[in-house]
Amino acid sequence: AAQAIKLGIIPAAMQNGSKLVSPFKGEVTIATIKADQAQAINDSGFSVTYSALPAEACINLATADWGSGAGSGFIGVTAGTKATASKVGDANEGRPLSVADAITGCPNDQSSVTLRFY
Repeated sequence: AAQAIKLGIIPAAMQNGSKLVSPFKGEVTIATIKADQAQAINDSGFSVTYSALPAEACINLATADWGSGAGSGFIGVTAGTKATASKVGDANEGRPLSVADAITGCPNDQSSVTLRFY
C-alpha cells in the first residue's frame, strides 16, 4: 500500500496514513501473489482485498467484469467472510463470480472480495 501511495495510483480518499480504506471504511490490502499456482514463481502477480464490505457492494465487485482473455491480467476473484474459512470463487479462474456464487460468498455486511491479477 505504501508503494502504491508513493506512486500516486491511490486516490486520496482511500488513504488513511499508510493504510488503505474503501468507501465503506473497511481495510483494503494489496499483496504480491503467485500468478500461476503451478509455477514456483513468487511475486508474479498481485491481489487487492476489500474487507468489511456490505453484501451489496461485495456482490457488485465479485460479479464485475475485470477483464477477459490473457491480455487483461485478471486471474480471478474470491468472496467470503472472516467468519467462514472457505471462500467462493476459486473454481472460476479468469472469470467473475456468478450472481448465485457471489450471493453465497457475500452473505452479510462483513464480507470481503479478493481480486487477483498478473
